[in-house]
Amino acid sequence: MDLDAPLRDVLSKKSLSQIDKAIVVLSTFSREASVSEIKTRGLALGVRAICKWNISAVLGRHSELAIRTPDGWRLSTQGGLRAEELNASRKSLLIDSTARALHAEIERLSDPLRREFLSDALKCFNLSLNKPAVVYSWIGAAWILQTIVMELHLEAFNSAAGKRYNQNSQSIFRRIRTIEDFSRLKESDLLQVLEDISLIGKSLHRELKARLDLRNACGHPTTMIVDGHTAASHIHFLLENVYRRF
Repeated sequence: MDLDAPLRDVLSKKSLSQIDKAIVVLSTFSREASVSEIKTRGLALGVRAICKWNISAVLGRHSELAIRTPDGWRLSTQGGLRAEELNASRKSLLIDSTARALHAEIERLSDPLRREFLSDALKCFNLSLNKPAVVYSWIGAAWILQTIVMELHLEAFNSAAGKRYNQNSQSIFRRIRTIEDFSRLKESDLLQVLEDISLIGKSLHRELKARLDLRNACGHPTTMIVDGHTAASHIHFLLENVYRRF
């Protein structure tokens, strides 16, 4: 199923203004996006003219819709609501598709803990409890990565973590012996060491870090709005790159 087909239809409308097209493209990112990333994504979605746009100027003229950060551009709350209006058909398709994919994955799994994590995520997602859905799906993904280390890569992981974090004779890292020991390690450090031992690549590390950042934002009191599209994109990514991969 081409989940971007409705999005391409939206962007092909001649009545759509330059800022609306930029907002729609920016809404496809679950993290801050650089100008080059926005242009690349826009081109892939059929907005050929975007290569000639001054993206920073377009978004900068509408500061109520987009916010510039040191890491790139992201939508404001108002920008997210505007993107929802423009993306209504794609949002519905992605949400429905993600719910079906979650259900299918739960049926496929034999591991009771994996089933439990995804079942909790699906229950929340179906009730539009998007922040808990983001949190539960990440917890399951982190547990899968920890389990893979315990079963197949424990010696390499301990060696790499020791080299990275035990510097200047300061014992910062203590060897992992049981899966409970991972509670002593920040999840961002877990991802870094997984890249160090080549269990994940640099690109996947970056994207998983973005999911972790979203999970952390959802797990603490915040005014941030997480809509169904954002939760669906988060869950869909974890399904494809963690749950089904490891």
